[in-house]
Amino acid sequence: MLIAELRPWGSWCQANESVYMCAQLAAELEAEAEAELEAEAELEAEAEAEAAGTMLVVCPEGCGAGDLIAFEAPDGQQVEVVVPEGVEEGDEFVAAIPDGIEEDA
Repeated sequence: MLIAELRPWGSWCQANESVYMCAQLAAELEAEAEAELEAEAELEAEAEAEAAGTMLVVCPEGCGAGDLIAFEAPDGQQVEVVVPEGVEEGDEFVAAIPDGIEEDA
């Protein structure tokens, strides 16, 4: 009689294990989808920035809001910009690339 009483409990455990595994798989798939959306959004932002004469720049180590930083634009020109307010070391921000800057010889 004891074994017969345990059988329903065993079925309950198997069902709950399946539910747990499904929930875990759903969470993993949701995290993957979110990462893909973030990557796509970053690529779109980069494309928009490039088309508009701007580009995404990472604030260098030791720099922050108000600091003047220099970087090389995709066309090879050296550009200097002031790091915007609220941007900290390692953060990305959109920097304008002025037209007509001559390269240093």
